[in-house]
Amino acid sequence: MVTPQATLAVGTATGIPGQQVNLLIHLNTNGVSVRGIHVDLSFDDAPFTNVRGAPGPFLPLGWIFVSNTPSPGELRFVVADTTTGGLPFIETVLVAQFTIASNAALRTVPIRVALQDIRDQTNTQLSVTTTNGSITIQTTALVSNVAVLTATHPEAVS
Repeated sequence: MVTPQATLAVGTATGIPGQQVNLLIHLNTNGVSVRGIHVDLSFDDAPFTNVRGAPGPFLPLGWIFVSNTPSPGELRFVVADTTTGGLPFIETVLVAQFTIASNAALRTVPIRVALQDIRDQTNTQLSVTTTNGSITIQTTALVSNVAVLTATHPEAVS
């Protein structure tokens, strides 16, 4: 029996220092029912003050959801279905939330899938293709340029 191929994709986000950004984590199991999900993300933690995981909008009620940061630069998700025989997914099941530090510099921070373990209803591990994500930090200088333009050229504002 060939293990079905699934895909796990971490999204991208853009934010400014002091802002919280959300990375959506999308799982497509190609019709295979899943009972357990374990995902670890790795990243440079220097530009962030708070990192946490949340259930995605399509994670069913009643599933056990646990998320923590076992070490700096790591975010872990563990999800298990104890109510049914599992469900197939083709949607956002997890959300990684990052608060950008107020002193964070302009840069793009890669968010990598360090570990994934997706299990079907027989506890067989699915073969998964992953796509890493990123967070782009923009400086507030981009916003202040708009304020300067408005102050010096009020006719440009309708």
